[in-house]
Amino acid sequence: MKSYWLDSSCEGGLFKPKFEPYILEARILAHRALQRLQSPTDTDFARVFNVIFKTPKTSTTEFPLPDLFLKLNGMGKLDPNQRPKKSIPALVMETLEDFASGWERTKNREQADVRLYNNCAARLVREKHLTNAAGAVIWKDPINWIKTAGDLEQARKDTNAITMHTHDGNTGDKGTENPRRATIDILPTAWKSERTGLPNSMRALKGTIAKDAIPLYPIQIDFDKYVGGMMTLTVAHEFMHVHAYGFTDGLSTYEPDLVTAGWSYIMRQTKDMAYEHAEAIALLIMAAGLADVRPHGAKEGGFTLDRSWDTIPGQKDPVVTNLKWDGRHPKNTAARGMFKYYSDLTE
Repeated sequence: MKSYWLDSSCEGGLFKPKFEPYILEARILAHRALQRLQSPTDTDFARVFNVIFKTPKTSTTEFPLPDLFLKLNGMGKLDPNQRPKKSIPALVMETLEDFASGWERTKNREQADVRLYNNCAARLVREKHLTNAAGAVIWKDPINWIKTAGDLEQARKDTNAITMHTHDGNTGDKGTENPRRATIDILPTAWKSERTGLPNSMRALKGTIAKDAIPLYPIQIDFDKYVGGMMTLTVAHEFMHVHAYGFTDGLSTYEPDLVTAGWSYIMRQTKDMAYEHAEAIALLIMAAGLADVRPHGAKEGGFTLDRSWDTIPGQKDPVVTNLKWDGRHPKNTAARGMFKYYSDLTE
């Protein structure tokens, strides 16, 4: 059983909600996603999987495990032909099951696999006159003995969170630090849903729609607008970076200037890239939550991708065009992340 530890900054306070409910919701939704994938009759969620990962859930074609996972687990220097492989459905389902049932909270920071903070990464200290090979500034965590490199000041302005797992060579004053440790720092941008009045969790979205506070006709939800800013999504995404999973934020090889989150971003990935992304797993987890959301007055059904569209973007391998997504399939509502309500959606 792996463990996570919460800093006091995650315990709530003035204008700050408690953080653990978001972790618990993300794990519950991971369990629902697994249930739906395992169901032989849930064709709607099978479509969601197909659109995100560009491959059917029945596929047995194997791909190398994510590069970050191999690096974090001492296999980064393996010859490409020796790298372990799994089918995409098997990898995703194993990840969902482990995230849903393989974690518990601990009060022992040193032994925790993941340590979470919600104070703008205030403990990080800049290493004067030191940069990495790419010229980026190095920042050290003197509490967890971890380091990172980059423009932290800019990240504090426009990034939801930072996950760090590069050790600085120290094992702590007593040599008792967990060697597989990682930290997750939630930054102010991650609370943008709170500030804009949009739901910050799937539970909040359920309540908002059930009260008819979001009147839609036809009844549909824009994923990036209503779900893309949720803290639950951020939590699921960041947990996917740690040692146990090793999914990446790696930029698209043909559109390197893009951000690494959101439905539209994953739609630009081909199947040999999508499965390595933390955001792909997080989107699937949140889609399972939408399948259990019902609009005002509805007693059955839920939200899923438009059934009238089954064109899977990016299923060609390798990519044969550099065109922006909206220019390729502007009318494909599924690929644009529009989730519609269906009263007969499988439970």
